[in-house]
Amino acid sequence: MLLRNPERLMRIQRWIERAYLALFERRWRVAGLSAVLCLAALTGLARLRVNNTMDVWFSDETPSYARYRAFTRMFGSDEYLFITLDMGDVFDRSNLEKLEWLTLALRDLPGVVEVMALPTAADVRGDTDGGIYVDEVRGRFQTEPAATLRARILADERFVQTLVSRDGRVAAILMRFESPKIGEGLVAPVEGILKSADVPYYLGGYIFAQREMDRLTFRDYFLFGTICLVILTAVFWILFRDAFLTAIFVGDCVLTVGVVLGCMGHMGVPIHLMTGILPPLLMAMAIADDIHLIERFLRIDPAGSIEARVARSSSEVAIPSFLSGLTTFAGFFSLSGGEVPAIGHFGFWSGIGILFTYAFSFLTVPVLLTMRPAAVWRRHERPARPGWFSEQKLVDFCGRRRWWLVAVFAGLSFISFAGIQRIVIDTQLTNFFEPDSDFMRSMDFIERRFGNTGPVEIVLTSDAADGLKSPEFLSKADDLIARLGRIPRIETVLSINPVLKTVTRALYENRPEAYRLPDRRDLLEQELLVLSLSASGEEALNRYVNPSWTQFRIQARLPRMSNNEALEVFDKIESEVREVFGAGQGFYLSGVVEAYSRLDRFILESQLRSLAITLAVVTLVFWLQVGRPLWAVLALLPNLFPIVLMFATMGLFGITLNVATATVAAITLGLADDDTVFFFYAYLRRRRAGQTAGEALAPALDECRRAIWLATLLNVIGFSIFIFSSFRPTVYFGVLTSEVWALALLAELFLLPTFLVMLDRKFAGPTP
Repeated sequence: MLLRNPERLMRIQRWIERAYLALFERRWRVAGLSAVLCLAALTGLARLRVNNTMDVWFSDETPSYARYRAFTRMFGSDEYLFITLDMGDVFDRSNLEKLEWLTLALRDLPGVVEVMALPTAADVRGDTDGGIYVDEVRGRFQTEPAATLRARILADERFVQTLVSRDGRVAAILMRFESPKIGEGLVAPVEGILKSADVPYYLGGYIFAQREMDRLTFRDYFLFGTICLVILTAVFWILFRDAFLTAIFVGDCVLTVGVVLGCMGHMGVPIHLMTGILPPLLMAMAIADDIHLIERFLRIDPAGSIEARVARSSSEVAIPSFLSGLTTFAGFFSLSGGEVPAIGHFGFWSGIGILFTYAFSFLTVPVLLTMRPAAVWRRHERPARPGWFSEQKLVDFCGRRRWWLVAVFAGLSFISFAGIQRIVIDTQLTNFFEPDSDFMRSMDFIERRFGNTGPVEIVLTSDAADGLKSPEFLSKADDLIARLGRIPRIETVLSINPVLKTVTRALYENRPEAYRLPDRRDLLEQELLVLSLSASGEEALNRYVNPSWTQFRIQARLPRMSNNEALEVFDKIESEVREVFGAGQGFYLSGVVEAYSRLDRFILESQLRSLAITLAVVTLVFWLQVGRPLWAVLALLPNLFPIVLMFATMGLFGITLNVATATVAAITLGLADDDTVFFFYAYLRRRRAGQTAGEALAPALDECRRAIWLATLLNVIGFSIFIFSSFRPTVYFGVLTSEVWALALLAELFLLPTFLVMLDRKFAGPTP
């Protein structure tokens, strides 16, 4: 193998060294060209936009999203802005006037498709002369006594728990827009109108959730990136005490983040929850190569010119850096495929960031190092010598306690499987917010008064025109609605049936016993004609039935719940539909809640696929280094151990597998194995030079120790910033990534030397 042949490695290293010396002769051209390219990329920052709508979470090929798009083409979006008004008594005359004014003012906003509220709801009445009237409820605000209106509205299933709370204290307004993005942009004008009415209000629903996600994503994007950069700069300064080195480090971080984000802006890639993780992550990737390069430069023999010294140190680090960069690139780029575009954006642009930071670290940083005189660098020289930490003592400890250490690591890994079995998947957007956030407090208020806001659509279908326009079908649909209401967690079920029952009652002079569905086809046709003569009646009809009566919509509303709970409810709904209608009735489930709930399979597939690809590439890189599959697996084990414990942590502490945590395993495996690559490179170089395993271990650890410590420290600090995020997935991402980095360091220092002490007897002996 190429990487096992010391002579070939030396020739490659010398060729790289000569290439660097030629590069340094054109250093100013390189610096100028780099500056021009970076500035061109940075101009794209102004074009970045935030977007957390369904488009970034679903591809067009996703079955649940395809169903949802078909549903919205027929009935419109069910992504509402849910407004609740805490009025004390909705039916107070002044409050009714205020509610009417608010409803009309909100309906006049540009981009609003529908406003569902008590004043504009269809009011069906009959009189003793046999006449029937369909008008808006607000027409009775002034003519009907408040007590009578209150009793009538609170006894009507069309309004209770939908437009007014059961106690009559809280009113609800539901707004639907031309597109969710337009709705997000109108939240601020809506709040302006609500504030002018001087009524306590609470917002909820998916439109408000997406708007809050956009706002908080934008804030976290720049706030946490800035905080992370400041903290890492301070730590870097404390460790190196040199303004020039710190400036190189800061410049690498800033340019890596800026160029990648600028390219995203040029390509029209939005900022969302997943790409919001990029700034600190890109800084972490920029850190690793810079630290190894600078540490090697400070330890190398200072003889010769500064250019020769930089060229030699860069050439010695270039090969292991390339190998480690390959595994990191695989870890990220493996996420770029799949059914979740947001994860694909994250994986692709992280991979692009790796390419850029590698180019910057091994092209621009060496050039910058040569711009400082050799005499200035002498005070930073760090020759190899033992400090407070003795690598030889560590190797001796691993040799004496090898079976004890193996037993501890194996026992922890075995116990971890109990926690892994408890991992649950959660892809519900409304569960991403922290419990004490404004959004969650608002949702808690709404759910205490109205029970639920998450719509699940049950659409019954027919191939024939008017195939569903029959009393028999409506009767079965009514039976299904009653059954759905008895399913736990479903409190509100909406359809056209209550409207038709109300019309039937009105035709029979409002007699209570006449509150039923029409039992004859001609009576049904008559009621549909009555509804079509009124704007509010036709709107209510079109909300639940398409004009050709080939699709009949029933909406069941759910409170916030986990994926598993939602999928159980869906299974019960499907079972009830089949039991009522039989196998011949066509139907499908849709809605925003159903679509997000079905993401779990794609999240799991993304996790398994990306982890498998990363494992394969990491194993291949180790095999290229050592030339034997068994030893490649040996090098892989210390990097798998932190991943196993990470999954155990998720199960034991209730951390869900979501859009962010699904990426942690592949990412951290691709990042944390970098230290193993550098250590193995240093170790094998000594073994092939004739040293025994015992002689090679301590010097190899000494060569890599400080870089490993520094990379781990800076990465743990950088990713820990995410614990202050407004979103649970981001918080979990930061916690788990920091945990893996810390555990990877322990495995690197204790588990890998133990394996080498136990197994390396004749491997990689001296080369003639």
